[in-house]
Amino acid sequence: MAQTSHPPESSIDTDALAAGLPAAIRQAIDNQDEMAFANALSELGEEEQDRVMDLLDRLAAQRRVEMQAQMEEMQAALAHLPIGVRLAVLDGNPLALQSALANLPPEQAQQILEDLMSSGFLEEEDEGMAQLDLSEFEPLIGAILAVARGDPGARPQVEDFLADLEAQGWQLLGPVQRIWEGERGLEALVEGLDEQDTRVVGMILERLG
Repeated sequence: MAQTSHPPESSIDTDALAAGLPAAIRQAIDNQDEMAFANALSELGEEEQDRVMDLLDRLAAQRRVEMQAQMEEMQAALAHLPIGVRLAVLDGNPLALQSALANLPPEQAQQILEDLMSSGFLEEEDEGMAQLDLSEFEPLIGAILAVARGDPGARPQVEDFLADLEAQGWQLLGPVQRIWEGERGLEALVEGLDEQDTRVVGMILERLG
């Protein structure tokens, strides 16, 4: 029997491949139900089982090809960004992204966020982070850093200002006080905070080094 030849995997659409699977097999895969998959496969004849398994192998190979192509496309689109930002986006790590942006000049960080939004690397729910004007926090961050570096004179005034911000929905007072006490772990400090609070805390830690 002549061996069936297949077109190059890159020329095959995964949806077209999946359409060739029996409905029960497709449903089991969609539901990630291994038992249902095994039962559906066992109900097929031997020749049909071979066809289905060959199709699944080709489908898996094609998905790997598509994922690799998507990754290469993403890397090319992000190539102009600072390495920390690029790695954070590729890893899908919002905390790392916020930390990397916090280490950049405010205008550059804002432009990068807007570029990521327009290119689809950040979802619409991240729009609030893009709208944060970091330059507004420079005087506050400077005062926070001064206290952290051993100048306690500004602490009461900073705490009063942070308390006022809390009334506006910010949650920076607690994390800042913990930073003054010597805590430096970003993930612990920002636990429960929203993206804007997290980004400001990340900026403070980056400046402290």
